[in-house]
Amino acid sequence: MVLADDDGTRATVTARWLRQLGWDAHVLTPDAARTETGWPAAAEPAGWPELAAVPAIDAQHAQALLGQGALLLDAADSAAFRAAHARGARWANRSALDSHLAHAREAGHVIVSAPDDRLARLLALEFLDVAQVSILQGGLPAWQRSGLPVDASPQSPPDEQRIDFLTWLHDRHEGNAQASAAYLQWELDLPGSVGEASAAGFRFQP
Repeated sequence: MVLADDDGTRATVTARWLRQLGWDAHVLTPDAARTETGWPAAAEPAGWPELAAVPAIDAQHAQALLGQGALLLDAADSAAFRAAHARGARWANRSALDSHLAHAREAGHVIVSAPDDRLARLLALEFLDVAQVSILQGGLPAWQRSGLPVDASPQSPPDEQRIDFLTWLHDRHEGNAQASAAYLQWELDLPGSVGEASAAGFRFQP
């Protein structure tokens, strides 16, 4: 099995785990020419020419389309969405887009907002087969600068849908040393909780 990504980081980590599972995994070395000084940086991620085909619209245009029945999806993390999002937006996570497909077909036009326009375009590509797609250029900050209405939803998305948020010890990065220590101990205990390594199929390596 050969793995590749844009900088080798994710491929290397994944290959190590695959080897521990018994796979003959390798990492593809990036083209040397692309790592040499002076090589122009790609405007978009290599292999994703479709990204440039997703149009960007401003906040006023997006609001007008919403008035005509368009679907606005917000791809911010769930905590940010709860704190503030464009009025009428629905929270979207790429792992659970199926829940929006029917509405997207009915709406006929999907607008995606995200903290990064590239992320918005990636998510928008998922709806190309069912609706016209656009991204809200500049995301929520652009919407707010236009003076358009913003809502907060402390209970939406509900906790059970927040797969991007670890409710257990969630404040370990907010100065809670006890929570940080408990999380690190949980990580250290993981190999033991797996059980007999051979039975689990892992080849633990130092």
